[in-house]
Amino acid sequence: MGNHHSGEKFAAHLIAMVENEEYAQNRSKQRENMKVVFDEIDKNSSGTIEKAEIQQLFDVVIEGYHRAAEKVLAKDLPDHKEIEPKEVAALFKEADAEHNKKLPFHEFMVLVDKLCEILIEGKNIENLG
Repeated sequence: MGNHHSGEKFAAHLIAMVENEEYAQNRSKQRENMKVVFDEIDKNSSGTIEKAEIQQLFDVVIEGYHRAAEKVLAKDLPDHKEIEPKEVAALFKEADAEHNKKLPFHEFMVLVDKLCEILIEGKNIENLG
Protein backbone atom coordinates (compact mmCIF):
# COMPACT_ATOMS: atom_id res chain seq x y z
CA MET A 1 0.00 0.00 0.00
CA GLY A 2 1.20 3.47 -0.75
CA ASN A 3 1.66 6.57 1.34
CA HIS A 4 -1.69 7.93 0.14
CA HIS A 5 -3.64 5.01 1.60
CA SER A 6 -1.73 5.22 4.89
CA GLY A 7 -2.25 8.98 4.95
CA GLU A 8 -6.02 8.47 4.62
CA LYS A 9 -6.03 5.96 7.49
CA PHE A 10 -3.90 8.28 9.61
CA ALA A 11 -6.28 11.19 8.88
CA ALA A 12 -9.31 9.04 9.77
CA HIS A 13 -7.71 8.24 13.13
CA LEU A 14 -6.97 11.90 13.90
CA ILE A 15 -10.48 12.97 12.87
CA ALA A 16 -12.06 10.25 15.03
CA MET A 17 -9.93 11.33 18.00
CA VAL A 18 -11.42 14.82 17.75
CA GLU A 19 -14.99 14.03 16.71
CA ASN A 20 -15.81 10.59 18.15
CA GLU A 21 -15.73 10.40 21.95
CA GLU A 22 -16.27 6.62 21.95
CA TYR A 23 -13.26 6.10 19.66
CA ALA A 24 -11.18 8.59 21.66
CA GLN A 25 -11.77 6.47 24.77
CA ASN A 26 -11.10 3.10 23.06
CA ARG A 27 -7.32 2.69 23.26
CA SER A 28 -7.35 -0.86 21.88
CA LYS A 29 -9.22 0.24 18.73
CA GLN A 30 -6.81 3.16 18.29
CA ARG A 31 -3.82 0.84 18.60
CA GLU A 32 -5.39 -1.64 16.18
CA ASN A 33 -5.95 1.07 13.55
CA MET A 34 -2.53 2.63 13.98
CA LYS A 35 -0.82 -0.77 13.87
CA VAL A 36 -2.11 -1.14 10.30
CA VAL A 37 -0.55 2.23 9.37
CA PHE A 38 2.66 1.37 11.24
CA ASP A 39 2.97 -1.94 9.41
CA GLU A 40 2.46 -0.21 6.05
CA ILE A 41 5.33 2.18 6.85
CA ASP A 42 7.55 -0.61 8.28
CA LYS A 43 8.32 -2.02 4.82
CA ASN A 44 10.97 -4.48 6.02
CA SER A 45 8.75 -5.79 8.86
CA SER A 46 11.51 -5.21 11.41
CA GLY A 47 9.06 -3.97 14.04
CA THR A 48 10.56 -0.49 13.94
CA ILE A 49 10.40 2.48 11.63
CA GLU A 50 14.03 2.88 10.62
CA LYS A 51 16.13 5.33 8.62
CA ALA A 52 15.02 4.04 5.20
CA GLU A 53 11.36 4.35 6.26
CA ILE A 54 11.46 7.75 7.94
CA GLN A 55 10.61 9.71 4.78
CA GLN A 56 7.47 7.63 4.32
CA LEU A 57 6.60 8.25 7.98
CA PHE A 58 6.96 11.99 7.42
CA ASP A 59 4.86 11.83 4.25
CA VAL A 60 2.08 9.90 5.98
CA VAL A 61 2.09 12.17 9.03
CA ILE A 62 2.08 15.39 7.01
CA GLU A 63 -0.64 14.21 4.60
CA GLY A 64 -2.77 12.70 7.35
CA TYR A 65 -2.52 15.73 9.61
CA HIS A 66 -3.38 18.09 6.75
CA ARG A 67 -6.42 16.02 5.71
CA ALA A 68 -7.66 15.84 9.31
CA ALA A 69 -7.10 19.55 9.99
CA GLU A 70 -8.94 20.49 6.78
CA LYS A 71 -11.94 18.50 8.00
CA VAL A 72 -12.09 19.42 11.69
CA LEU A 73 -10.71 22.96 11.91
CA ALA A 74 -12.37 26.18 10.82
CA LYS A 75 -11.16 27.87 7.66
CA ASP A 76 -9.85 30.83 9.68
CA LEU A 77 -7.22 28.75 11.50
CA PRO A 78 -4.60 28.34 8.78
CA ASP A 79 -1.73 28.20 11.31
CA HIS A 80 -3.01 24.90 12.66
CA LYS A 81 -3.76 23.17 9.35
CA GLU A 82 -0.24 22.39 8.25
CA ILE A 83 2.55 20.60 9.99
CA GLU A 84 6.06 21.19 8.74
CA PRO A 85 8.75 18.52 8.34
CA LYS A 86 10.80 20.23 11.08
CA GLU A 87 7.83 19.86 13.46
CA VAL A 88 7.48 16.18 12.57
CA ALA A 89 11.25 15.79 13.13
CA ALA A 90 10.89 17.35 16.59
CA LEU A 91 7.98 15.03 17.41
CA PHE A 92 9.99 12.05 16.13
CA LYS A 93 12.92 13.02 18.34
CA GLU A 94 10.62 13.46 21.33
CA ALA A 95 8.95 10.08 20.72
CA ASP A 96 12.31 8.30 20.22
CA ALA A 97 12.79 7.45 23.90
CA GLU A 98 15.71 5.13 23.14
CA HIS A 99 17.47 7.87 21.09
CA ASN A 100 18.37 5.37 18.36
CA LYS A 101 16.58 7.13 15.46
CA LYS A 102 14.12 4.24 15.21
CA LEU A 103 10.51 4.02 16.34
CA PRO A 104 9.05 0.76 17.56
CA PHE A 105 5.26 0.72 17.69
CA HIS A 106 4.96 2.04 21.26
CA GLU A 107 7.11 5.07 20.36
CA PHE A 108 5.14 5.56 17.13
CA MET A 109 2.00 5.80 19.30
CA VAL A 110 3.66 8.56 21.34
CA LEU A 111 4.13 10.52 18.10
CA VAL A 112 0.53 9.82 17.04
CA ASP A 113 -0.79 10.95 20.43
CA LYS A 114 1.19 14.22 20.23
CA LEU A 115 -0.31 14.92 16.80
CA CYS A 116 -3.77 14.30 18.22
CA GLU A 117 -3.02 16.79 21.01
CA ILE A 118 -1.91 19.40 18.46
CA LEU A 119 -5.11 18.92 16.44
CA ILE A 120 -7.31 19.04 19.55
CA GLU A 121 -5.50 22.19 20.67
CA GLY A 122 -6.38 23.78 17.32
CA LYS A 123 -10.01 22.72 17.78
CA ASN A 124 -10.02 24.20 21.29
CA ILE A 125 -8.66 27.51 19.94
CA GLU A 126 -11.45 27.46 17.35
CA ASN A 127 -14.05 26.95 20.09
CA LEU A 128 -12.77 30.02 21.99
CA GLY A 129 -13.68 32.31 19.07
